Amino acid sequence: MLLKSWGYHCYQANNWHSTKVVINQQVPDMIVTDYQLRNNETGLDVAFKVQTTLAKTFPILVLTGNSHPDAIKHFKETNVPVLYKPVNAEQLRDMLNQLLY
Repeated sequence: MLLKSWGYHCYQANNWHSTKVVINQQVPDMIVTDYQLRNNETGLDVAFKVQTTLAKTFPILVLTGNSHPDAIKHFKETNVPVLYKPVNAEQLRDMLNQLLY
């Protein structure tokens, strides 16, 4: 709701299978994802699959409460920006503006 109130068009998916359905209808300009998804998938892995499938790069932002060392290592290796929950609206909006504009 918050992103929509800022004028963003948002589509929801919770794993690679549901993401494929979304990207067949709409090509994203950006992916904002939680780190932990269903079916033992990560939002990073799904976002990178989208980029590969569409042969297009775009910004990715991860929102997470996961501070496990393996997750932090994954974030650093991929160089994707991460916001740790709880995320306030101003922090989220600033990051979206940095990534998109």
